[in-house]
Amino acid sequence: MTLVQASGGPWDIHWHVDISDNGGHSTQNYDEYDGYYSGLGLSWAASARTLNLTRGWANATVTWGSFTITEAGWLCYSYSPTTSTTIT
Repeated sequence: MTLVQASGGPWDIHWHVDISDNGGHSTQNYDEYDGYYSGLGLSWAASARTLNLTRGWANATVTWGSFTITEAGWLCYSYSPTTSTTIT
């Protein structure tokens, strides 16, 4: 997630990512409250997780409705970015 300059940094983060691969589907939730990421600037990256994905294709999409509340009080929603890769 990257925010515009005037918004301030992320304050509360409510990010949900759908993960699909040859082995199935899951939703990974990232929720942080009350300024946990305050002071990190205008971007945030979720911490890495071990998901035990199956070899082959994999797809991740930030779900509609994922959002952050910024230090300036803005409510910023996701445009549902997506990424794909091959698990070897």
